[in-house]
Amino acid sequence: MSMAALGRQRRLGVDHDVFVTATCYASATGRERPKADINNLFMIKKFFDNLLELKLNDEPTEGQLNCIGVSMVVLAKSVELDKKRYRKAIDSEELVYPLYEADFGPSLYLVSDAAGVQSAPHEHQTWAVIVGLSGNELNVTYEIFEFRTKTVKPVSETEVKSMDFICLSSKAIHSTCAAGREATYHLHLYGQPLHKLPSYQSRCYSGVLEN
Repeated sequence: MSMAALGRQRRLGVDHDVFVTATCYASATGRERPKADINNLFMIKKFFDNLLELKLNDEPTEGQLNCIGVSMVVLAKSVELDKKRYRKAIDSEELVYPLYEADFGPSLYLVSDAAGVQSAPHEHQTWAVIVGLSGNELNVTYEIFEFRTKTVKPVSETEVKSMDFICLSSKAIHSTCAAGREATYHLHLYGQPLHKLPSYQSRCYSGVLEN
Protein backbone atom coordinates (compact mmCIF):
# COMPACT_ATOMS: atom_id res chain seq x y z
CA MET A 1 0.00 0.00 0.00
CA SER A 2 1.31 3.46 -0.86
CA MET A 3 1.22 6.58 1.26
CA ALA A 4 -1.94 7.61 -0.53
CA ALA A 5 -3.65 6.23 2.57
CA LEU A 6 -2.56 9.38 4.35
CA GLY A 7 -5.16 11.23 2.33
CA ARG A 8 -7.97 9.33 4.04
CA GLN A 9 -9.88 10.78 6.97
CA ARG A 10 -7.92 10.62 10.23
CA ARG A 11 -8.75 10.85 13.90
CA LEU A 12 -6.76 13.35 15.99
CA GLY A 13 -6.59 13.17 19.75
CA VAL A 14 -8.70 11.00 22.01
CA ASP A 15 -11.87 13.03 21.44
CA HIS A 16 -11.64 14.43 17.89
CA ASP A 17 -12.78 12.64 14.74
CA VAL A 18 -11.13 14.92 12.21
CA PHE A 19 -8.65 17.79 12.10
CA VAL A 20 -10.45 20.82 13.52
CA THR A 21 -9.05 24.30 12.95
CA ALA A 22 -9.17 26.98 15.61
CA THR A 23 -11.89 28.82 13.70
CA CYS A 24 -14.15 25.77 13.36
CA TYR A 25 -13.60 24.88 17.00
CA ALA A 26 -14.56 28.38 18.15
CA SER A 27 -17.65 28.36 15.94
CA ALA A 28 -18.77 25.00 17.23
CA THR A 29 -18.11 25.57 20.93
CA GLY A 30 -18.34 29.32 21.42
CA ARG A 31 -14.92 29.43 23.04
CA GLU A 32 -11.32 29.53 21.89
CA ARG A 33 -9.23 26.38 21.78
CA PRO A 34 -6.15 26.64 24.05
CA LYS A 35 -3.14 27.96 22.15
CA ALA A 36 -1.00 24.95 23.05
CA ASP A 37 -3.68 22.62 21.68
CA ILE A 38 -3.88 24.57 18.42
CA ASN A 39 -0.09 24.47 18.09
CA ASN A 40 -0.03 20.71 18.67
CA LEU A 41 -2.65 20.08 15.99
CA PHE A 42 -0.85 22.16 13.41
CA MET A 43 2.59 20.70 14.22
CA ILE A 44 1.25 17.15 13.98
CA LYS A 45 -0.50 17.92 10.71
CA LYS A 46 2.71 19.49 9.37
CA PHE A 47 4.65 16.37 10.38
CA PHE A 48 2.28 14.11 8.45
CA ASP A 49 2.29 16.43 5.46
CA ASN A 50 6.09 16.07 5.43
CA LEU A 51 5.75 12.27 5.56
CA LEU A 52 3.98 12.42 2.21
CA GLU A 53 7.09 13.92 0.65
CA LEU A 54 9.12 10.82 1.57
CA LYS A 55 6.95 8.68 -0.75
CA LEU A 56 7.08 5.73 1.64
CA ASN A 57 6.25 2.16 0.68
CA ASP A 58 5.14 -0.58 3.07
CA GLU A 59 8.77 -1.10 4.12
CA PRO A 60 10.70 2.19 4.35
CA THR A 61 14.46 2.12 3.91
CA GLU A 62 16.80 2.53 6.87
CA GLY A 63 17.56 6.03 5.63
CA GLN A 64 13.87 6.94 5.45
CA LEU A 65 13.24 5.62 8.96
CA ASN A 66 16.14 7.66 10.32
CA CYS A 67 14.78 10.72 8.53
CA ILE A 68 11.42 10.11 10.19
CA GLY A 69 13.17 9.77 13.55
CA VAL A 70 14.88 13.13 13.14
CA SER A 71 11.58 14.75 12.15
CA MET A 72 9.86 13.19 15.16
CA VAL A 73 12.47 14.68 17.49
CA VAL A 74 11.63 18.09 16.02
CA LEU A 75 7.95 17.35 16.60
CA ALA A 76 8.64 16.18 20.16
CA LYS A 77 10.38 19.46 20.94
CA SER A 78 7.50 21.53 19.55
CA VAL A 79 4.41 19.95 21.13
CA GLU A 80 3.05 20.86 24.57
CA LEU A 81 0.97 18.01 25.95
CA ASP A 82 -1.55 18.65 28.70
CA LYS A 83 -0.47 16.36 31.53
CA LYS A 84 -4.05 16.18 32.84
CA ARG A 85 -5.47 15.10 29.51
CA TYR A 86 -2.49 12.88 28.75
CA ARG A 87 -1.43 11.77 32.20
CA LYS A 88 1.54 9.51 32.84
CA ALA A 89 0.98 5.87 33.76
CA ILE A 90 1.06 4.76 37.40
CA ASP A 91 0.79 1.43 39.24
CA SER A 92 1.60 -0.97 36.40
CA GLU A 93 -0.56 0.90 33.87
CA GLU A 94 0.12 0.94 30.14
CA LEU A 95 -1.56 3.97 28.56
CA VAL A 96 -1.93 4.64 24.82
CA TYR A 97 -3.30 7.96 23.54
CA PRO A 98 -4.02 8.31 19.80
CA LEU A 99 -2.68 11.64 18.57
CA TYR A 100 -3.12 11.10 14.83
CA GLU A 101 -4.78 7.84 13.83
CA ALA A 102 -5.40 6.91 10.21
CA ASP A 103 -7.92 4.46 8.79
CA PHE A 104 -4.89 3.03 6.95
CA GLY A 105 -1.28 4.18 7.03
CA PRO A 106 1.08 5.85 9.53
CA SER A 107 -0.46 6.69 12.90
CA LEU A 108 0.96 8.53 15.90
CA TYR A 109 0.41 7.70 19.56
CA LEU A 110 1.57 8.93 22.94
CA VAL A 111 2.49 5.91 25.04
CA SER A 112 3.17 5.86 28.77
CA ASP A 113 4.25 2.77 30.70
CA ALA A 114 4.50 2.85 34.48
CA ALA A 115 7.92 2.29 36.01
CA GLY A 116 8.88 -1.39 35.84
CA VAL A 117 6.35 -2.36 33.17
CA GLN A 118 7.82 -4.82 30.67
CA SER A 119 6.61 -6.28 27.39
CA ALA A 120 7.35 -9.73 26.05
CA PRO A 121 9.44 -10.01 22.88
CA HIS A 122 7.06 -9.14 20.07
CA GLU A 123 6.88 -7.91 16.51
CA HIS A 124 4.62 -5.20 15.18
CA GLN A 125 4.28 -6.52 11.60
CA THR A 126 4.63 -2.92 10.51
CA TRP A 127 7.48 -0.44 10.84
CA ALA A 128 7.77 1.82 13.86
CA VAL A 129 9.73 4.80 15.14
CA ILE A 130 9.82 5.66 18.85
CA VAL A 131 10.97 9.01 20.28
CA GLY A 132 11.44 9.67 23.97
CA LEU A 133 9.84 12.61 25.74
CA SER A 134 10.67 11.58 29.30
CA GLY A 135 11.54 8.42 31.17
CA ASN A 136 13.83 5.62 30.04
CA GLU A 137 12.54 2.83 27.82
CA LEU A 138 15.00 -0.04 27.49
CA ASN A 139 14.53 -1.73 24.12
CA VAL A 140 16.00 -5.17 23.52
CA THR A 141 16.00 -6.43 19.93
CA TYR A 142 16.04 -10.12 19.04
CA GLU A 143 16.57 -12.55 16.20
CA ILE A 144 14.66 -15.78 15.76
CA PHE A 145 16.53 -18.77 17.22
CA GLU A 146 13.89 -21.44 16.59
CA PHE A 147 10.73 -20.60 14.69
CA ARG A 148 8.81 -23.75 15.70
CA THR A 149 8.98 -22.96 19.42
CA LYS A 150 8.88 -19.17 18.92
CA THR A 151 12.21 -18.83 20.68
CA VAL A 152 14.30 -15.72 20.16
CA LYS A 153 17.84 -14.66 21.00
CA PRO A 154 18.80 -11.15 22.25
CA VAL A 155 20.89 -9.15 19.80
CA SER A 156 21.17 -5.60 21.16
CA GLU A 157 19.95 -3.16 23.80
CA THR A 158 19.03 0.49 23.25
CA GLU A 159 17.93 3.03 25.84
CA VAL A 160 15.38 5.56 24.61
CA LYS A 161 15.42 8.63 26.85
CA SER A 162 14.34 12.22 26.22
CA MET A 163 14.84 13.11 22.52
CA ASP A 164 16.40 9.74 21.66
CA PHE A 165 14.80 7.62 18.95
CA ILE A 166 14.82 4.05 17.72
CA CYS A 167 13.67 2.72 14.34
CA LEU A 168 12.16 -0.73 13.85
CA SER A 169 11.43 -2.48 10.57
CA SER A 170 8.27 -4.51 10.11
CA LYS A 171 10.25 -7.70 10.77
CA ALA A 172 11.97 -6.40 13.91
CA ILE A 173 11.38 -8.20 17.20
CA HIS A 174 11.82 -6.24 20.42
CA SER A 175 10.81 -6.03 24.06
CA THR A 176 10.53 -2.95 26.23
CA CYS A 177 10.99 -2.12 29.89
CA ALA A 178 10.24 1.17 31.64
CA ALA A 179 13.58 1.32 33.45
CA GLY A 180 14.20 3.42 36.53
CA ARG A 181 11.63 5.04 38.81
CA GLU A 182 9.89 7.21 36.22
CA ALA A 183 7.11 6.25 33.85
CA THR A 184 7.92 6.47 30.16
CA TYR A 185 6.26 9.16 28.06
CA HIS A 186 7.12 8.55 24.42
CA LEU A 187 5.82 9.20 20.91
CA HIS A 188 5.24 6.03 18.87
CA LEU A 189 4.72 6.19 15.12
CA TYR A 190 3.53 2.99 13.44
CA GLY A 191 3.22 2.24 9.74
CA GLN A 192 -0.38 1.14 10.36
CA PRO A 193 -2.89 2.08 13.06
CA LEU A 194 -2.82 -0.23 16.07
CA HIS A 195 -6.40 -1.37 15.52
CA LYS A 196 -5.36 -2.83 12.15
CA LEU A 197 -2.60 -5.02 13.58
CA PRO A 198 -3.06 -8.67 14.61
CA SER A 199 -3.65 -9.23 18.33
CA TYR A 200 -0.71 -8.49 20.60
CA GLN A 201 -0.55 -12.07 21.90
CA SER A 202 -0.30 -13.47 18.37
CA ARG A 203 2.73 -11.25 17.75
CA CYS A 204 4.64 -12.34 20.88
CA TYR A 205 7.46 -14.84 21.22
CA SER A 206 7.28 -17.25 24.14
CA GLY A 207 10.91 -18.28 24.66
CA VAL A 208 14.11 -16.28 25.10
CA LEU A 209 17.52 -17.89 24.74
CA GLU A 210 19.74 -16.34 27.41
CA ASN A 211 23.28 -15.31 26.41
